[in-house]
Amino acid sequence: MRLPERALLLLYALCFTVISFLFLLLSLNFLMPLQIIQNIVLDATGRIITGLVSAAFFLVGIRLIFFSPNRRKEKQTLIEESALGKVQVSLLAVENLVKRLVREMKGIRDVKAVVRNKDDKGIDIKIRLVVSPEVNVPSICGAIQKSTKEYVLDIVGVEVSNVTVIVENITSEPKARVD
Repeated sequence: MRLPERALLLLYALCFTVISFLFLLLSLNFLMPLQIIQNIVLDATGRIITGLVSAAFFLVGIRLIFFSPNRRKEKQTLIEESALGKVQVSLLAVENLVKRLVREMKGIRDVKAVVRNKDDKGIDIKIRLVVSPEVNVPSICGAIQKSTKEYVLDIVGVEVSNVTVIVENITSEPKARVD
């Protein structure tokens, strides 16, 4: 969800929280909110404003219901078609392939990878690393970019348009092992 949608959702939730609080007060026999609402609705200008606010809330509600849940989800698989049929490779499989490749390199402490499908342009790969202090960061990053691009093309058969390597930390702590 993008920032404007989150802000809209926050505003919507806050308004309904206030409305719920008013109804709670009414249920506890505190009639002041009912009198205020009655005075607003009985006035002609108040009815117009109430109608406009209600219409706005209705439209915002429709917007949040139908358009917010990431409708434009990216393809979760890469599809290669040949004369024999269709081959689908999940993006998660490519991520795991990249993680395994990078983990085997000397001086790498931790790896996280994200693969995005760029339709006809191939895929983008973002790799986040924790490296040990004895490695040369520019050379290891260049080696990771080159080997990742070649390895994914060899194994999966998909062109890698971009490999971004982000070094999140340089530490001498040993890798955490799970037994």
